[in-house]
Amino acid sequence: MATLLRNYAAYAAALGGYTAAIIASDQLGATGGVNGEAFTLAITRVSEIWIGIVCAGIVLAMTDFGAAPRRLSVFFSDLSAEIAREFSSTLTLGKQALPEMQAIRRDLIRRVIALNPAIDEAIGESAYLRFRSPVLQAAIDGPFAALAGWRTVAARLAQLPDAAARREPGAVLRELPQELWSTPARAESRPWLAEPVRMRQQCNASAHALAALPANTPSMKLFVDQSSTVLSGICDALDGLALLVADPTRRRSARRHFRLYVPDWLPAFVNAGRAFVVIAAVETFWIMTAWPNGALAITWTAISVSLFAPTSDEAYSRALSFAVGTSLAAVGAAVVLFAVLPNLETFAGFGIATALYLGPGGRPRWPTLAGGDVCPNGRQFRAVGRSSQSDELRHRPVL
Repeated sequence: MATLLRNYAAYAAALGGYTAAIIASDQLGATGGVNGEAFTLAITRVSEIWIGIVCAGIVLAMTDFGAAPRRLSVFFSDLSAEIAREFSSTLTLGKQALPEMQAIRRDLIRRVIALNPAIDEAIGESAYLRFRSPVLQAAIDGPFAALAGWRTVAARLAQLPDAAARREPGAVLRELPQELWSTPARAESRPWLAEPVRMRQQCNASAHALAALPANTPSMKLFVDQSSTVLSGICDALDGLALLVADPTRRRSARRHFRLYVPDWLPAFVNAGRAFVVIAAVETFWIMTAWPNGALAITWTAISVSLFAPTSDEAYSRALSFAVGTSLAAVGAAVVLFAVLPNLETFAGFGIATALYLGPGGRPRWPTLAGGDVCPNGRQFRAVGRSSQSDELRHRPVL
């Protein structure tokens, strides 16, 4: 489930998995015997988790004032405006712009992938958005469909003779409102943010105008159909933007149901097999050596494989960093345990000692965006790194 789900839901599945391993290690003890306290251990463990969640929620509510939906709306408006502008540039400039546009599309794909964790954060701050999350899901699917249609247009444009490459895209471009493609800079995308419903109406009207446009050649038919796909994808993104800015003129959209996208079940089963093999290997080592801490070793094994296996091509580097960090933490804990704590007698001294160790030695773990960025509390959403293999796999059918 940690492989199939995304973002915080994927971490919740991993947390459930290694919580079961922690309970099992306490249940089995040093020799592997069942002590009959599994239910009590589970209640204790879950109570600890809920105490942490409640405390973190209180602190977050007191220090965060709900800026995530506003940041997400700016992200949607910039993305929609840039897709419309760059697609129109492809139709205007023709073949000479194709190499540059390919790089721009790849950057836009990374940015669309990075919408996933941004939407999760916005939903976490608003019950209104959570109830309407399928609209935001469609707002992610729309830009992907638009980019796929844009790519098809560019691929066909590269195969046409020069005369046809100027004539047929020009006929499509004339059906697009000037406001959609005349934006000179990204800073000018604010009309999309201020009036998303009006911009959506223009995109929708252009899509209907393209559908009525006569197509006398197969190439012209392809340009018309794929340009309509681009505009329809932008319309979906603008639906999500209108939801975020609470536009009073937004029409009530049709009911959309949440869908779990599983283009390929193989990675999930491969990761499940890895977890089974690794945990069985550690268990075999525990039995053969009669190691008193074997159950705890199984717990750490389950934690590692649950957290890192779903990260695909980044699993090795993350596991290596985790191993190095754990080794350094063990050394630091040994120093505190054997050199510092024996000389302390009060709880205040114990608190100061642990704070001095955990404060400078700890590093906050922020949510990792699908495009490769690590951003504190979602302050930055644009992905500039490469996307992980698992995220590319999820979107491979549409791309």
